[in-house]
Amino acid sequence: MKKGKVYVVPGVQNYLGAQLSRFITRKQGLRLVGSILRPREGYSSNNKNLGNQSDLAGRTIR
Repeated sequence: MKKGKVYVVPGVQNYLGAQLSRFITRKQGLRLVGSILRPREGYSSNNKNLGNQSDLAGRTIR
């Protein structure tokens, strides 16, 4: 960005999410992203044929 290049964020939700970081603290942003990326309860129980799955940290999701 320092070189004056233009960046485009496609999609209204993506644009609003990118702008949101200007108005909230880093701690609030981390909490928000953590809640979005956290696996939902009962996810793998509905998909028994998928076997063991792991999250980004390599932990097994049950």
